Amino acid sequence: MPWTLRPAWVVAAATAILVSGCGGTRSDVARTSTSASTTSQQPGVPPPTPVKAPPGVVGIATPSFPVDIVPAGNAVWVFPHHVAFAYRVDPAKNRVIAAVNLGEASCTSAAAGGGLVWTSNCGSGENEPAWVYGIDPAKNRVSIRVRGTNPVVGDRSLWVVDDSGKWVRRVDPRTGVVLARIATHSDQRPGGGTLVLGGVGYGSAWLDSDADKTVTRISTATNKVTAVIPLPGGKTQDEAFSHLSATGSGYINGAWMAFADGKAWLGNPAGLFEINARNDRVRLIPLAMNPFTEWGDIPVVAGAGSIWIRTADTRVDRVDPAAGRVIGVYRAADDGGGGGLAVAFGSLWVDNAGTGSVWREPLKSS
Repeated sequence: MPWTLRPAWVVAAATAILVSGCGGTRSDVARTSTSASTTSQQPGVPPPTPVKAPPGVVGIATPSFPVDIVPAGNAVWVFPHHVAFAYRVDPAKNRVIAAVNLGEASCTSAAAGGGLVWTSNCGSGENEPAWVYGIDPAKNRVSIRVRGTNPVVGDRSLWVVDDSGKWVRRVDPRTGVVLARIATHSDQRPGGGTLVLGGVGYGSAWLDSDADKTVTRISTATNKVTAVIPLPGGKTQDEAFSHLSATGSGYINGAWMAFADGKAWLGNPAGLFEINARNDRVRLIPLAMNPFTEWGDIPVVAGAGSIWIRTADTRVDRVDPAAGRVIGVYRAADDGGGGGLAVAFGSLWVDNAGTGSVWREPLKSS
């Protein structure tokens, strides 16, 4: 993903993760003893600093470039890219109440499932081994890590991409045991708009490639590829923003997917793709997409009867999944940087990477 394309960032010093060696089928998993901070007086938990936000919107301080956000249980988890912590936000208090030390900064997608919250480092995008971290929300600490990147969860499994991009691994989220390896038939490396697991839905794990302009469906029943779906009208970031290719800044990539109304939904520099899960028919809904100031993936989530897609640093579009049209526009902070989205606890949550904050906007009942 595009966060992996930037030069490696120097992150705050963090407690080292202690890795226990395992053999056999457990060679790609290691337990950790990382502890978490639980009060604002301990490392990682930011003070509840006032955050500028529009009227009716709650601003929450989440410093150091928040790029991903995932609701899980009674919390919303925010993943900054410039420090080695994951923030736990209490929606009743609208502030960070715990910071889990990962040992390195989050970089690709985040997910929740199997009783854990998942994130990963940058992996091959920054020439380092890819690791996925599973956070136990009952203990506010990392309880397991698994080789791979770009975690998604579904059908009782964790799904990751390996460093080479040649394999998708299906993993038992409780033990880290690799249950299956599925060939991608690609030489692309994960991240940067190529070979990104968009999610799990409708009995499939979905693997997106902006570079190939395809989505690959992997059956969760058979662990086999059932379709490679072309995306007519799709664009790479260079095709969409050729004027920026020389400057090396300000791109967006397709990545995350949402599942609603019998369809899979995928953002692309050309707009929003709708894929009918029954017959794999594709429709492109053209949207005015604008590159993020600091690079970024295009967040797409489902919730409150709608599809939500970030189309610019400062803009989130709400799409009616039945009509395939924009029915609302929501703001994000002006200082740019993009960031993830979530719909939970009756609100739209927006990461503002450039300002180090999250905005929470209550949604009106339909």
